[in-house]
Amino acid sequence: MKRGQMKLSFGMIFSIMLIIVFIGFAIYIIANLISFQKNLTTNSFFKNFQEDVDSMWRGAEGSTIIKYSLPSKAEKVCFVDFSSPPKNNRDLYYELQLFSSGEKNLFVYPISETEGSPGRKINHLNIAEITKIKNPYCIEVENGKVEIEIIKEFGEELVKIK
Repeated sequence: MKRGQMKLSFGMIFSIMLIIVFIGFAIYIIANLISFQKNLTTNSFFKNFQEDVDSMWRGAEGSTIIKYSLPSKAEKVCFVDFSSPPKNNRDLYYELQLFSSGEKNLFVYPISETEGSPGRKINHLNIAEITKIKNPYCIEVENGKVEIEIIKEFGEELVKIK
Protein backbone atom coordinates (compact mmCIF):
# COMPACT_ATOMS: atom_id res chain seq x y z
CA MET A 1 0.00 0.00 0.00
CA LYS A 2 1.19 3.43 -0.93
CA ARG A 3 0.65 6.40 1.27
CA GLY A 4 0.39 9.89 -0.15
CA GLN A 5 2.45 12.56 1.39
CA MET A 6 1.45 16.19 1.23
CA LYS A 7 4.34 18.59 1.12
CA LEU A 8 4.19 22.28 0.59
CA SER A 9 7.41 23.87 -0.38
CA PHE A 10 8.61 27.04 1.22
CA GLY A 11 7.93 28.88 -2.06
CA MET A 12 4.28 27.78 -2.05
CA ILE A 13 3.75 28.87 1.58
CA PHE A 14 5.44 32.20 0.88
CA SER A 15 3.23 32.74 -2.19
CA ILE A 16 0.06 32.10 -0.18
CA MET A 17 1.18 34.55 2.49
CA LEU A 18 1.90 37.20 -0.16
CA ILE A 19 -1.57 36.73 -1.68
CA ILE A 20 -3.16 37.21 1.75
CA VAL A 21 -1.10 40.38 2.33
CA PHE A 22 -2.06 41.80 -1.10
CA ILE A 23 -5.77 41.10 -0.55
CA GLY A 24 -5.63 42.75 2.89
CA PHE A 25 -3.84 45.78 1.44
CA ALA A 26 -6.42 46.07 -1.36
CA ILE A 27 -9.31 46.00 1.14
CA TYR A 28 -7.58 48.69 3.21
CA ILE A 29 -7.08 50.94 0.15
CA ILE A 30 -10.70 50.53 -0.98
CA ALA A 31 -12.02 51.36 2.51
CA ASN A 32 -9.87 54.51 2.60
CA LEU A 33 -11.06 55.59 -0.86
CA ILE A 34 -14.70 55.24 0.21
CA SER A 35 -13.99 57.27 3.36
CA PHE A 36 -12.20 59.93 1.31
CA GLN A 37 -15.12 60.12 -1.14
CA LYS A 38 -17.63 60.66 1.72
CA ASN A 39 -15.44 63.36 3.21
CA LEU A 40 -15.00 65.08 -0.15
CA THR A 41 -18.76 65.02 -0.87
CA THR A 42 -19.64 66.42 2.57
CA ASN A 43 -16.99 69.15 2.44
CA SER A 44 -18.14 70.08 -1.05
CA PHE A 45 -21.72 70.41 0.22
CA PHE A 46 -20.66 72.70 3.09
CA LYS A 47 -18.51 74.85 0.77
CA ASN A 48 -21.15 75.14 -1.97
CA PHE A 49 -23.93 75.88 0.52
CA GLN A 50 -21.86 78.65 2.17
CA GLU A 51 -21.16 80.16 -1.27
CA ASP A 52 -24.87 80.10 -2.18
CA VAL A 53 -25.85 81.67 1.17
CA ASP A 54 -23.18 84.36 0.70
CA SER A 55 -24.43 85.07 -2.82
CA MET A 56 -28.02 85.50 -1.61
CA TRP A 57 -26.85 87.56 1.39
CA ARG A 58 -25.07 90.05 -0.91
CA GLY A 59 -28.28 90.74 -2.84
CA ALA A 60 -31.20 92.91 -1.75
CA GLU A 61 -33.74 90.10 -1.90
CA GLY A 62 -34.34 86.79 -3.62
CA SER A 63 -35.25 83.16 -3.37
CA THR A 64 -33.74 80.07 -4.96
CA ILE A 65 -34.03 76.31 -4.58
CA ILE A 66 -30.74 74.48 -4.94
CA LYS A 67 -30.11 70.73 -5.04
CA TYR A 68 -26.96 69.46 -3.31
CA SER A 69 -25.25 66.05 -3.32
CA LEU A 70 -24.39 64.24 -0.10
CA PRO A 71 -23.14 60.77 0.82
CA SER A 72 -25.72 58.15 -0.18
CA LYS A 73 -26.47 57.07 3.41
CA ALA A 74 -27.02 60.61 4.73
CA GLU A 75 -30.55 60.96 6.09
CA LYS A 76 -30.92 64.63 7.07
CA VAL A 77 -29.38 68.06 6.91
CA CYS A 78 -30.05 69.80 10.21
CA PHE A 79 -29.87 73.46 11.22
CA VAL A 80 -29.40 73.87 14.98
CA ASP A 81 -29.34 76.87 17.30
CA PHE A 82 -27.45 75.75 20.40
CA SER A 83 -28.08 79.11 22.10
CA SER A 84 -31.76 78.15 22.50
CA PRO A 85 -33.30 74.96 23.93
CA PRO A 86 -34.48 72.04 21.78
CA LYS A 87 -38.06 72.38 20.58
CA ASN A 88 -38.90 69.10 18.87
CA ASN A 89 -36.29 66.32 18.79
CA ARG A 90 -34.34 66.46 22.06
CA ASP A 91 -32.32 63.30 21.36
CA LEU A 92 -31.06 64.61 18.02
CA TYR A 93 -30.35 68.05 19.52
CA TYR A 94 -28.17 66.57 22.28
CA GLU A 95 -26.45 64.15 19.90
CA LEU A 96 -25.51 67.01 17.56
CA GLN A 97 -24.44 69.11 20.53
CA LEU A 98 -21.71 66.55 21.26
CA PHE A 99 -20.11 67.49 17.90
CA SER A 100 -20.72 71.24 18.06
CA SER A 101 -17.33 72.51 19.11
CA GLY A 102 -17.39 76.20 18.38
CA GLU A 103 -20.41 77.78 16.73
CA LYS A 104 -21.52 75.05 14.31
CA ASN A 105 -25.09 75.45 13.07
CA LEU A 106 -25.37 73.00 10.14
CA PHE A 107 -24.96 69.23 10.40
CA VAL A 108 -25.26 66.21 8.13
CA TYR A 109 -26.94 63.33 9.94
CA PRO A 110 -26.06 60.58 10.75
CA ILE A 111 -22.71 61.81 11.94
CA SER A 112 -21.00 58.60 10.74
CA GLU A 113 -21.64 59.69 7.12
CA THR A 114 -19.50 62.80 7.44
CA GLU A 115 -16.15 61.09 8.11
CA GLY A 116 -14.62 63.65 10.44
CA SER A 117 -16.51 66.82 9.50
CA PRO A 118 -19.96 66.48 11.04
CA GLY A 119 -20.89 70.14 11.10
CA ARG A 120 -19.98 73.66 10.08
CA LYS A 121 -20.78 77.22 10.97
CA ILE A 122 -22.59 78.79 8.06
CA ASN A 123 -22.27 82.57 8.13
CA HIS A 124 -25.06 85.04 7.30
CA LEU A 125 -27.87 82.65 8.31
CA ASN A 126 -30.74 83.82 10.49
CA ILE A 127 -30.48 80.64 12.58
CA ALA A 128 -32.83 82.00 15.28
CA GLU A 129 -35.61 82.46 12.70
CA ILE A 130 -34.92 79.11 11.00
CA THR A 131 -35.14 77.22 14.30
CA LYS A 132 -37.94 79.30 15.85
CA ILE A 133 -40.51 76.46 15.62
CA LYS A 134 -38.28 73.39 15.27
CA ASN A 135 -34.84 73.21 16.84
CA PRO A 136 -33.15 71.30 15.24
CA TYR A 137 -34.75 72.08 11.88
CA CYS A 138 -33.99 69.13 9.58
CA ILE A 139 -34.48 68.62 5.85
CA GLU A 140 -34.71 65.04 4.57
CA VAL A 141 -32.07 63.73 2.16
CA GLU A 142 -33.38 61.44 -0.60
CA ASN A 143 -30.96 59.20 -2.53
CA GLY A 144 -27.99 61.38 -1.63
CA LYS A 145 -29.71 64.61 -2.77
CA VAL A 146 -31.22 67.43 -0.74
CA GLU A 147 -33.14 70.48 -1.96
CA ILE A 148 -32.80 73.63 0.12
CA GLU A 149 -34.62 76.89 -0.52
CA ILE A 150 -32.47 79.92 0.31
CA ILE A 151 -34.44 83.12 0.90
CA LYS A 152 -33.62 86.74 1.63
CA GLU A 153 -36.47 89.17 1.98
CA PHE A 154 -36.17 92.88 1.28
CA GLY A 155 -34.86 94.82 4.27
CA GLU A 156 -33.55 91.80 6.15
CA GLU A 157 -29.88 91.43 6.92
CA LEU A 158 -29.66 87.63 7.10
CA VAL A 159 -30.69 84.70 4.94
CA LYS A 160 -33.37 82.13 5.86
CA ILE A 161 -33.91 78.54 4.82
CA LYS A 162 -37.09 76.66 3.92
